[in-house]
Amino acid sequence: MPVRLATAADLPAIGSLLVELCRDPVAHCIHSWSGEASVENAAALAQVYGEQELTYVVEESADGLVGAFGCELDHDLGRGWFHGPHARSDWDAVADSLHAALREALPPSITEFNAFLNVENARGGAFYERHGFTEQPMRHHEYLLSGDAASAPAVRPFLEALSRPSFFELFDALFPNAYYGHERLLEMQGKSLEIFVTLVGDQVVGFCVPYRAADARRGEIQFLGVHEDLRRTGLGGDLLAAGITWLRGVGASEILLNVADAGTGARRLYEQVGFELQHTGVGFKLVGRPDPESSDT
Repeated sequence: MPVRLATAADLPAIGSLLVELCRDPVAHCIHSWSGEASVENAAALAQVYGEQELTYVVEESADGLVGAFGCELDHDLGRGWFHGPHARSDWDAVADSLHAALREALPPSITEFNAFLNVENARGGAFYERHGFTEQPMRHHEYLLSGDAASAPAVRPFLEALSRPSFFELFDALFPNAYYGHERLLEMQGKSLEIFVTLVGDQVVGFCVPYRAADARRGEIQFLGVHEDLRRTGLGGDLLAAGITWLRGVGASEILLNVADAGTGARRLYEQVGFELQHTGVGFKLVGRPDPESSDT
């Protein structure tokens, strides 16, 4: 069966395939699916695809898609985040053929690759290890705040030009490997995300970055950070409330966030607010661009 580069016309079918397969934790790729319905998932893919930040390849038969594999791109950082691989049957063979085609389709400027799978997705983990990826030691936990949980009426200043240098400094210190660079955050501010900050003078000492997904029903707390000298003062809770309130105001009834193993204090805060654990994920990473065939032996 032929593998080809996907087009925008394929996104509805890809969105449906991802939802169908990822509902099972043993096949769940977290970059591909966070609980949306098929139409909503396709809309989320289309939003990124339209910004030329997503590449997908598909394998199909007369009955429809057999498999799909994608990569979300950050050209400025030279990083990519894999979506998949996803296959309905003959999983290893389809995954390998999709992988070879996808690697050929990616621009040479992308030299670091990441994948984020449900911890129960052992087959996907074995696939990435076979292709030269290294499993990352830290687990990440995804939480969901449902529409039944109330938000607090908290207001924080939006990030303005004067405070950007100190925000960037604190952001880089707390999230040195973030999937968004500075310029990308500023491009998205006031559109699909907002940046709330707490200031001491003109210095940013804490921030919350809520993100509105293409499916307006869902939102995410992308980043929440507080200067180490001001932790356990209630500042994080106030910033989180500001982010939740903003997302509620733009229509989000479900709010997601991720937190790493090390963030035990943050996890307690999220659980106190009403976030409920959905699943735990594990990351895989590859630096460089080896021949896709070289790791199949």
